[in-house]
Amino acid sequence: MVPLEIRTNYLHKIADNWLLFSFNEFLSRQKHHVTNELNEIDSVYLDGINGILNNDADLFNKAFSIVSRRVPQSGSQSPFVHNDFLIFVLIAGIVKFDYDKLWINQILKLKAKNAITTTFENILTNDFGSKSNSQSVAFCFAYLICPQEITKDLQDATYNEITSNGNLFNDKNDLVKLCSIRAFDLIILSRQITDTQRFDSLILFQTKFINRVKIAAKIIYNILILLVVVGVYKLVGLTPALKERANDIAIVTGILGAGIGNYFNGFSFKIEVVIRKMFGHRGN
Repeated sequence: MVPLEIRTNYLHKIADNWLLFSFNEFLSRQKHHVTNELNEIDSVYLDGINGILNNDADLFNKAFSIVSRRVPQSGSQSPFVHNDFLIFVLIAGIVKFDYDKLWINQILKLKAKNAITTTFENILTNDFGSKSNSQSVAFCFAYLICPQEITKDLQDATYNEITSNGNLFNDKNDLVKLCSIRAFDLIILSRQITDTQRFDSLILFQTKFINRVKIAAKIIYNILILLVVVGVYKLVGLTPALKERANDIAIVTGILGAGIGNYFNGFSFKIEVVIRKMFGHRGN
């Protein structure tokens, strides 16, 4: 790790860069607001952050729907392809709210192959233990979205990566710098004994509990959708006027399909939140 003075100067310097400053606050789970008018991509970035921190699936979906409609080609210079901060936030929301990963995987294939891209790919497959990860980035992601993935091995690997890098602030990648600073602070402050049998058992229980809640939420969600479809089908069958217009309704429904899909995106997560609260779970 570098001297405290260099770290302090760096954090003071980024105060004038709202992108870096807001990301640094995000890593500390602090909400960020701006009064200036933002362009579309910056608005997506900020809404994504606030949607995650506020546990607001609708706000994140609003942001995600804007970029997920775009399918850039190879060699594209689109900012949402090469902006690592935005990609980090989008992946965080995708994992948190259990979105389909097809689009983001396509985006990652267009990015330059480096440690950050590899880390993003591994996070999407829940591989936080890979030695090819940028450990500080993986650690901060786990802290924000899935703290049950923070093991003693990940703590040790992250700490060793940071403390052995004397040229950290010579690196041009601000994502690595900010994640390294935050991860180092979290590891020092935690002082947790993460290798006891009792602690590991609690972590294992929480992981299983969260996975089972996700499965239960999806089952309930699919049952509700099925009930709606059956209900509509019977309503059309019992109402001659609706039956005569069934073809027109089908055409309109097909046109609005994408919009309806976006509206219901994240509904499964809301069911998951309700189930967690019923059992007194306060985690993310």
